[in-house]
Amino acid sequence: MIAAAVAVVGLRRAVRYARDGQLLLAVAVTGCVVVAVSPTAWQHQLLWVLLAVVGRVGKRASDRLVWPSVVLLAVTLPGTMLLPNIGALHPLRDNILLLAALGAACLAPFLPRTSPYWQHPVPTDYAKPVAARWRRVPLLPFWRRVRTRPNLLLELLLIRVVYDAYAQVRLAARAGRRSPRSTAGRSTPSSSGCTSTSSTGSTTRSSRSTGCASSSTTTTPRSTSSSR
Repeated sequence: MIAAAVAVVGLRRAVRYARDGQLLLAVAVTGCVVVAVSPTAWQHQLLWVLLAVVGRVGKRASDRLVWPSVVLLAVTLPGTMLLPNIGALHPLRDNILLLAALGAACLAPFLPRTSPYWQHPVPTDYAKPVAARWRRVPLLPFWRRVRTRPNLLLELLLIRVVYDAYAQVRLAARAGRRSPRSTAGRSTPSSSGCTSTSSTGSTTRSSRSTGCASSSTTTTPRSTSSSR
């Protein structure tokens, strides 16, 4: 039932955008419907989601970059870089491409060409300086401007991606420093408490006073011949 509802809603949207003259967007919405309702999908079929970047979402000029940025990040980056490692977000993180396809097929409010905001979006209204006692100190009265900042969610998403990329680079650099070195001259304790020292070409084992190494003495009887 859910797949049938997604197919009906998505195909009706595709027909509406095709009649509006946005043929590439109509093709992208149709491909996203196929990806969303299909039980299995090949890796190259997920590129239908990438074509949805041609759609224009938002009436303000500052909102036009939100949808293309979200689609590009969802297609090119793994979900572990986009969402934090929280148990409640694991279903969203593991199905980030499916959610992007569902959003493009049924939820994203793409503007029609007849909309007055298609060519002339509302200009960005930046926040005016707040009159405060410590206004000369940078970033001090920031909490008063949080709600007026455009695309705050997109900024947080990009901060998350950049921080995860930095963590990956730092982890790779730390792993490169821990390259295997020569173990000549190092002493490693054995399971019995003994200490073995390895050197080039020969191996010498030394035992402690507790009797780690056992010395074996072989006594061979001497053959004596007596001549009488």
